[in-house]
Amino acid sequence: MHRLDDQEVRITSREKTLVDLFRFRRNLGSDLFVEGLRRYAEGRQRRIPELIRLAKLANVGGSIRPYLEVTLG
Repeated sequence: MHRLDDQEVRITSREKTLVDLFRFRRNLGSDLFVEGLRRYAEGRQRRIPELIRLAKLANVGGSIRPYLEVTLG
């Protein structure tokens, strides 16, 4: 936990952040998720099995899979 502007904020992994962006894309906008996924795809330290595992735990594994297949190959 980190304190930002008098708020406690939990810092998570990149994979968890992507899953959360996908889960809340209706509130945050899907552009934020797509941009995050694009940047993740360009990075070197991708943990795709972990991303898929977290997506399944959040019950979005089937919904997020097409995005992952197109972006991550």
